[in-house]
Amino acid sequence: MWTTWDITDQWQVGGGAVYSSSRFANNINTIEVPWYARGDLTVAYRPVKSFELRANVINVSDERYTEQVHPSHAIPGAARTFLLTGTWSF
Repeated sequence: MWTTWDITDQWQVGGGAVYSSSRFANNINTIEVPWYARGDLTVAYRPVKSFELRANVINVSDERYTEQVHPSHAIPGAARTFLLTGTWSF
């Protein structure tokens, strides 16, 4: 679930939540990973219509979780991550 709000023509804020229930890693249901929830935030600045700077924080609370599961291994989710991007459109 994700939403953004344009505060002004130049500023935008937003946030979202990601949830995954517990799940099994094999087809005989003997390996299970727990559920998780994480939150993400964003803020954007558009000084002109064709240019945008955006900052995102993924996994704000630095939750430890399992992103992917396989019968022989599990892949952990990313720790708190900061992203800064610029977009120029023409």
